[in-house]
Amino acid sequence: MAFGNEENLVAEGFARRGYVSKASSANRVRVDVEKFWAWMTPGMWSLGFEAQIESALSYRGRSFRVRGAAYNGGQFAKNANWEEAYAMAFEDFLKNLNTELDRSGR
Repeated sequence: MAFGNEENLVAEGFARRGYVSKASSANRVRVDVEKFWAWMTPGMWSLGFEAQIESALSYRGRSFRVRGAAYNGGQFAKNANWEEAYAMAFEDFLKNLNTELDRSGR
């Protein structure tokens, strides 16, 4: 799952709830990216690949933070391990976005 940026990730979260994203819409979501990073933690027998994403969102007069985080253990520093860490963090972010939208009644 490749999103390219957090705005596309948020658009996917709304699409999963039945919303359609349009540039001309009067209903806007402001997305301020706070964190979008990953790092590797070397260990004796394996490497840890971790990703964190965090955004502040403003939507219809309500503001909230949404986070996503993931850990992927691997043996080698290869692109697939980074991609898996981000994919899991994206899914965590989408799950948390859905929870926040449920709280707001949207």
